[in-house]
Amino acid sequence: MLTKTKFIIIIVPLLILTLIACHKEDSTDIVQFSWQIKYICAENQNFKVKNKDYVNKEAYLLVFKNDSVFQLNTSVNLAIGRFKMPSKNCINILGYQEITEIGGQSSVDKKLLQYIPTICSYKISGENLVLQGNNCEIKLKKQ
Repeated sequence: MLTKTKFIIIIVPLLILTLIACHKEDSTDIVQFSWQIKYICAENQNFKVKNKDYVNKEAYLLVFKNDSVFQLNTSVNLAIGRFKMPSKNCINILGYQEITEIGGQSSVDKKLLQYIPTICSYKISGENLVLQGNNCEIKLKKQ
């Protein structure tokens, strides 16, 4: 029969190992979800995505396809790119380009496409992701 001491000696290390194994870094969390763009703050202005700006249900959606490729849908266009996360809260956008170029872009689209290549860091707070770059922040919500 196990005594309390033996029980504690066996269970406590198992609990610690389980907690360590279940802990996930923020950097892996961003690639596991799709992120809906809410607004862009750039040039001392806020560019908010409004419901009327949505042409389809996937508009203003940032999707990390895997650990190195992302897809970005604007109201009418699609862009893809590569990214790297060299350290925690640091992200580098590489090889970014639009796949489709349909006219009639909104001001949000133009700012988004202008500032995505400048992104160099990110923060996660609950369901929200903030991408930060040269004089800009792009605020997104987990989908």
